[in-house]
Amino acid sequence: MLGIGNFLRRDDAVGLDVVKRLRKRVPPNVALYECETVPENFIGPIEKSRPTHIIMVDATDMNTPPGEIRLVTPDQIVGLGVSTHSLPLSLFAQFMRQTIDAKVILLAIQPKNVDFGTEMTRELKSSARIAAETVLQAFSTRR
Repeated sequence: MLGIGNFLRRDDAVGLDVVKRLRKRVPPNVALYECETVPENFIGPIEKSRPTHIIMVDATDMNTPPGEIRLVTPDQIVGLGVSTHSLPLSLFAQFMRQTIDAKVILLAIQPKNVDFGTEMTRELKSSARIAAETVLQAFSTRR
């Protein structure tokens, strides 16, 4: 699972927050990466872990109410507002699918405020908690 975002852009840190909430709570076969704005820097470690599935978690402008959570396929990423990254997530997802042959999905969370600052909004803190708990429930049903 890849937490993507920028701690200095308020709600853009939601992907990183979700991954932090999952630390020491996921099964040992689940790798967690805090990629910040450069998930491409983690290609080597991701390839080495040989995942069957990759979940990217990121703040994404979907023109929905703040805090809304959606699962987005790599084909649907194009056209969504994911702009704080040096490499578009659609290209990164495509590369991961082709290189690792893993199933890739984006857990997208609508931000409210991505201005400079370190405090996430109340809506996004709540969504990060819900997203982390939902992921944990999904892992526990797969055992």
